[in-house]
Amino acid sequence: MVLMIFLMASKPIFNLYYLAPQLVLTTSISSMSIFISQSCFDRSFYSIDKFRIFVLTCSILTFILGYILIQPSFNEPFPSAKDFSGKSIIWADSIGSKLLYYHNINTAKLHFGSTKAQEDIIKYLSKNNVDQFVLDEKNQVSNFKKVSSGSLTEFSKYDSFNILKFIPD
Repeated sequence: MVLMIFLMASKPIFNLYYLAPQLVLTTSISSMSIFISQSCFDRSFYSIDKFRIFVLTCSILTFILGYILIQPSFNEPFPSAKDFSGKSIIWADSIGSKLLYYHNINTAKLHFGSTKAQEDIIKYLSKNNVDQFVLDEKNQVSNFKKVSSGSLTEFSKYDSFNILKFIPD
Protein backbone atom coordinates (compact mmCIF):
# COMPACT_ATOMS: atom_id res chain seq x y z
CA MET A 1 0.00 0.00 0.00
CA VAL A 2 2.88 2.36 0.75
CA LEU A 3 4.31 1.68 -2.71
CA MET A 4 0.94 2.46 -4.26
CA ILE A 5 0.82 5.82 -2.47
CA PHE A 6 4.28 6.72 -3.78
CA LEU A 7 3.25 5.74 -7.31
CA MET A 8 0.07 7.80 -7.12
CA ALA A 9 1.92 10.77 -5.64
CA SER A 10 4.24 10.83 -8.65
CA LYS A 11 1.30 11.37 -11.03
CA PRO A 12 0.68 14.95 -12.21
CA ILE A 13 -2.76 14.83 -10.60
CA PHE A 14 -3.02 12.85 -7.39
CA ASN A 15 -6.57 11.98 -6.43
CA LEU A 16 -6.90 10.99 -2.82
CA TYR A 17 -9.93 8.85 -3.51
CA TYR A 18 -7.57 6.20 -4.95
CA LEU A 19 -6.52 5.47 -1.38
CA ALA A 20 -9.96 4.39 -0.18
CA PRO A 21 -10.25 1.29 -2.43
CA GLN A 22 -6.71 0.29 -1.46
CA LEU A 23 -7.61 0.56 2.22
CA VAL A 24 -10.76 -1.49 1.72
CA LEU A 25 -8.85 -4.14 -0.24
CA THR A 26 -6.10 -4.44 2.35
CA THR A 27 -8.58 -4.57 5.22
CA SER A 28 -10.73 -7.15 3.41
CA ILE A 29 -7.78 -9.41 2.66
CA SER A 30 -6.58 -9.16 6.26
CA SER A 31 -10.04 -9.82 7.66
CA MET A 32 -10.88 -12.66 5.29
CA SER A 33 -7.58 -14.37 5.97
CA ILE A 34 -8.78 -14.79 9.54
CA PHE A 35 -11.72 -16.90 8.41
CA ILE A 36 -9.63 -18.88 5.93
CA SER A 37 -6.85 -19.71 8.37
CA GLN A 38 -9.01 -20.59 11.37
CA SER A 39 -9.66 -24.22 12.00
CA CYS A 40 -13.13 -25.59 12.61
CA PHE A 41 -11.82 -27.11 15.80
CA ASP A 42 -10.52 -23.80 17.11
CA ARG A 43 -12.87 -22.26 19.66
CA SER A 44 -11.41 -18.73 19.29
CA PHE A 45 -12.83 -18.25 15.77
CA TYR A 46 -12.95 -14.44 15.94
CA SER A 47 -9.56 -13.81 17.54
CA ILE A 48 -7.13 -11.72 15.53
CA ASP A 49 -3.45 -12.38 15.93
CA LYS A 50 -0.86 -9.66 16.36
CA PHE A 51 0.26 -9.71 12.73
CA ARG A 52 -3.23 -9.01 11.41
CA ILE A 53 -3.72 -6.20 13.93
CA PHE A 54 -0.40 -4.75 12.76
CA VAL A 55 -1.46 -4.97 9.09
CA LEU A 56 -4.82 -3.33 9.75
CA THR A 57 -3.23 -0.58 11.82
CA CYS A 58 -0.61 0.11 9.14
CA SER A 59 -3.32 0.23 6.46
CA ILE A 60 -5.36 2.76 8.37
CA LEU A 61 -2.33 4.87 9.31
CA THR A 62 -1.05 4.83 5.74
CA PHE A 63 -4.43 6.03 4.50
CA ILE A 64 -4.59 8.84 7.07
CA LEU A 65 -0.98 9.94 6.56
CA GLY A 66 -1.36 9.79 2.78
CA TYR A 67 -4.42 12.00 3.02
CA ILE A 68 -2.80 14.52 5.36
CA LEU A 69 0.74 14.70 3.96
CA ILE A 70 0.29 14.49 0.19
CA GLN A 71 -0.70 17.91 -1.06
CA PRO A 72 -1.14 18.97 -4.69
CA SER A 73 1.74 20.85 -6.26
CA PHE A 74 1.13 23.46 -8.92
CA ASN A 75 2.54 22.53 -12.30
CA GLU A 76 1.87 25.87 -13.92
CA PRO A 77 0.64 29.15 -12.45
CA PHE A 78 -2.65 30.41 -13.85
CA PRO A 79 -3.04 34.14 -13.14
CA SER A 80 -6.45 34.27 -14.86
CA ALA A 81 -7.92 31.86 -12.31
CA LYS A 82 -9.22 34.79 -10.26
CA ASP A 83 -11.27 35.93 -13.26
CA PHE A 84 -13.52 32.86 -13.05
CA SER A 85 -16.37 33.31 -10.64
CA GLY A 86 -18.11 30.55 -8.75
CA LYS A 87 -20.88 30.93 -11.30
CA SER A 88 -18.82 29.93 -14.32
CA ILE A 89 -17.93 26.68 -16.04
CA ILE A 90 -15.27 25.60 -18.50
CA TRP A 91 -16.17 22.99 -21.10
CA ALA A 92 -13.00 20.92 -21.34
CA ASP A 93 -11.79 17.39 -21.86
CA SER A 94 -8.65 15.99 -20.23
CA ILE A 95 -7.16 19.31 -19.09
CA GLY A 96 -10.36 20.09 -17.21
CA SER A 97 -9.36 17.88 -14.30
CA LYS A 98 -6.20 19.95 -13.83
CA LEU A 99 -8.24 23.16 -13.76
CA LEU A 100 -10.57 21.75 -11.14
CA TYR A 101 -7.86 20.12 -9.02
CA TYR A 102 -5.21 22.83 -9.03
CA HIS A 103 -7.31 25.98 -9.41
CA ASN A 104 -10.79 24.97 -8.19
CA ILE A 105 -12.50 26.07 -11.41
CA ASN A 106 -15.73 24.29 -12.36
CA THR A 107 -15.28 22.11 -15.43
CA ALA A 108 -17.46 19.72 -17.41
CA LYS A 109 -17.22 17.48 -20.46
CA LEU A 110 -19.56 18.42 -23.27
CA HIS A 111 -19.43 15.26 -25.35
CA PHE A 112 -21.51 13.15 -22.95
CA GLY A 113 -25.17 12.80 -23.83
CA SER A 114 -27.12 13.41 -26.98
CA THR A 115 -26.87 16.51 -29.14
CA LYS A 116 -30.27 17.63 -27.82
CA ALA A 117 -29.08 17.25 -24.21
CA GLN A 118 -25.95 19.28 -24.99
CA GLU A 119 -28.03 22.05 -26.56
CA ASP A 120 -30.39 22.07 -23.59
CA ILE A 121 -27.65 22.35 -20.97
CA ILE A 122 -25.94 25.21 -22.81
CA LYS A 123 -29.27 27.07 -23.13
CA TYR A 124 -30.11 26.39 -19.49
CA LEU A 125 -26.76 27.70 -18.24
CA SER A 126 -27.02 30.78 -20.48
CA LYS A 127 -30.54 31.47 -19.26
CA ASN A 128 -29.33 31.30 -15.65
CA ASN A 129 -26.42 33.71 -16.27
CA VAL A 130 -23.65 31.14 -15.85
CA ASP A 131 -20.49 32.24 -17.64
CA GLN A 132 -19.42 29.50 -20.03
CA PHE A 133 -15.94 29.00 -21.40
CA VAL A 134 -14.54 26.45 -23.82
CA LEU A 135 -11.01 25.08 -23.66
CA ASP A 136 -9.60 24.71 -27.16
CA GLU A 137 -8.37 21.13 -26.87
CA LYS A 138 -9.11 18.26 -29.23
CA ASN A 139 -12.40 19.10 -30.95
CA GLN A 140 -14.13 20.88 -28.06
CA VAL A 141 -14.63 24.18 -29.92
CA SER A 142 -16.14 22.63 -33.06
CA ASN A 143 -18.44 20.41 -30.96
CA PHE A 144 -19.49 23.39 -28.87
CA LYS A 145 -20.26 25.50 -31.95
CA LYS A 146 -22.49 22.72 -33.34
CA VAL A 147 -24.76 22.71 -30.28
CA SER A 148 -24.73 26.37 -29.26
CA SER A 149 -26.05 29.59 -30.69
CA GLY A 150 -23.68 32.42 -29.96
CA SER A 151 -20.09 33.42 -30.45
CA LEU A 152 -16.77 32.54 -28.86
CA THR A 153 -14.16 35.17 -28.04
CA GLU A 154 -10.64 34.58 -26.82
CA PHE A 155 -10.44 35.02 -23.07
CA SER A 156 -7.25 33.46 -21.71
CA LYS A 157 -4.66 30.73 -22.17
CA TYR A 158 -3.96 27.67 -20.04
CA ASP A 159 -1.35 24.98 -20.59
CA SER A 160 -0.82 26.12 -24.22
CA PHE A 161 -4.57 25.92 -24.94
CA ASN A 162 -6.85 28.90 -25.58
CA ILE A 163 -9.83 29.48 -23.33
CA LEU A 164 -12.71 31.01 -25.23
CA LYS A 165 -15.64 32.80 -23.63
CA PHE A 166 -19.13 31.96 -24.90
CA ILE A 167 -21.39 34.91 -25.59
CA PRO A 168 -24.96 33.70 -26.21
CA ASP A 169 -27.21 35.31 -28.81
